[in-house]
Amino acid sequence: MNNLDTGIHEKILTHSLQSDLELLVNSGKVHCLDSLEDQLLPDYLTRSLKEHILRSLRSSKSREERYEIANRILKSVLLDDELEEQYTTTKENLLTQIISKSESEVSLPRPSTPLAFSSLFTGASGSPQLARELELEFETADRIDLLVSFIKNSGLNLIIAALKRFVERGGKLRVITTTYMGATDPTAIDRLSKLANTEVKISYDTRASRLHAKAYFIHRNSGLSSAYIGSANLSKAAI
Repeated sequence: MNNLDTGIHEKILTHSLQSDLELLVNSGKVHCLDSLEDQLLPDYLTRSLKEHILRSLRSSKSREERYEIANRILKSVLLDDELEEQYTTTKENLLTQIISKSESEVSLPRPSTPLAFSSLFTGASGSPQLARELELEFETADRIDLLVSFIKNSGLNLIIAALKRFVERGGKLRVITTTYMGATDPTAIDRLSKLANTEVKISYDTRASRLHAKAYFIHRNSGLSSAYIGSANLSKAAI
């Protein structure tokens, strides 16, 4: 039986699950079914399909077999005029950068964690450090937005060089911070405000909103943007 303990569930009804639910009749348990809203159905189906596809791809032994599975799935969902967009099975088939011919030998800086997937930063010894990841992110950013409640000189010192390089090559930097708890260093704000192509806004509302967000957004014209969201203010101890 598929983990049918009492409590709330969100499972799409399958023939297997329906059979398990029928066994609940003699267990003293009852269940409730509801209809999925049309706008939510694609998301639920995608989540369900992902589990099956991932299990199938992981159980496949060869690279070619995995691509064959992916192509079969694509053929079943794509329109005829889209079939040319199928996966290729060559060894090197992950596009990692596009640069000018004059920079053909250049490898653009990248953070240590994959940009296409979510990662959890714990700050543990030996794990990626947020300050270094942000530095590497800034090197290929087209726009940067920082929404940070407390900005300290100790934290700004770790990334100011990368920010200067970013704005000097034409990048746009926007910063929102707050005077909440008086934790932000005024001199740090002054240093940021003197950078080129930089806009700084400060919330002085310390009662109603008490801005306490910590988010770092890196925008790229290539579409491969990223965001760091958590509990890290811009201080040395946090990043």
